Amino acid sequence: MENAPFGITKTATRELHRLIMKHKIIHPEGVRIDKENGSLILGFDSPKPDDEKFYINRITFYVNKELLPELNNVIINFYNGLEKKGFYFETKNR
Repeated sequence: MENAPFGITKTATRELHRLIMKHKIIHPEGVRIDKENGSLILGFDSPKPDDEKFYINRITFYVNKELLPELNNVIINFYNGLEKKGFYFETKNR
């Protein structure tokens, strides 16, 4: 496992832990970061041969190696508002 090119906020970490417990996700399944219709997405999945594996805050992430350059300086966050809630990706400033 390498250092991840992306990060995750405490809020997103808490929500992922909650969802992992709720859906009874067990190893080797983890959180997949993927791309669909030009947008980054999260989902639960098993590892695939072309994946890079990252372990952050007791969460296993799988990312296809070809997607890694697009994740540089990306932070996974979670918004929990009155009208909507969900994960989103933002670029961190360096």
